[in-house]
Amino acid sequence: MRRIPHDSVYTDRLSERALCYDFPADKAFIDGLHAMQSYFVARGSNIDIPVVRVMNTAHWLVAYLYATSCSGEQLEYDAMTYNSVGRDKQLMYVSLIVLIAMLNRTEGARAKACRSMMLENRPEDFYEGVSLYEQWLDGGLEHYTDEDFLIDIMDEVNLLKQENQRLTYENQQLKKHISMKEERQAPVIHVAGNYIDIHDNNHCNIYATEPPKPLDEVEPEKKQAYTPPIPKEGDYNGVREYVEERKKYDEKFRIAWDSHNLKQNCDMLTRELGWLVDDHSLGTNINRHR
Repeated sequence: MRRIPHDSVYTDRLSERALCYDFPADKAFIDGLHAMQSYFVARGSNIDIPVVRVMNTAHWLVAYLYATSCSGEQLEYDAMTYNSVGRDKQLMYVSLIVLIAMLNRTEGARAKACRSMMLENRPEDFYEGVSLYEQWLDGGLEHYTDEDFLIDIMDEVNLLKQENQRLTYENQQLKKHISMKEERQAPVIHVAGNYIDIHDNNHCNIYATEPPKPLDEVEPEKKQAYTPPIPKEGDYNGVREYVEERKKYDEKFRIAWDSHNLKQNCDMLTRELGWLVDDHSLGTNINRHR
């Protein structure tokens, strides 16, 4: 099977529940496949549709189509589909029918171009299958976005972002520690009346008088709350990460967040981030990553 640029992080889902959890719009497509199975059984056909395999194949093809800008030939994608479903020509057509329906509910010119390419010069029974499958789908079906099909690579990017933020924070703390250590090693001159108390780098008392308090008895400097980077407008993955990280280091923010509902919290984020944070979009993103 062909590879995609982010093949190392691409993941097949192991169940219908896992598919619907990561791709909420999949539910209607899965129900449509069950309806198709019933249709075949009622007509005496022995076709057994492996729903999870078909859905994973359709999602992988979308990822490949997006990664290659839909530049391949139709036969190339047919061959990849054929191999993915165990070299079964009937299941290849079923998977392509699902793929075409998914692309029909995906915004953007690339999805339209890919769908058009997939529909070219097909046999009549294939077009009949496309039409029947559309009848089994809910007309109010939720649409897909580019972000939905890049969920695996976005999860990897988010993990890298979190790791970068953690390393940045640790680096800041290390610099503070080094600075404090250097201050502790520097000579200290203390003047009290006619006495001068000098501590060299080895902390030897040269002129005796009351020594300065040890560093661990001095009131520590108040730590400045760590604030994650402000996410760009419309980046709800970034907003979710911002909230998660901010709650770790900002106790007031955590208390305020936990004591209000999502709509009130989004109003607060709108004021802080400088752009309109939609509670529905943020809620969908949070539920997807639980």
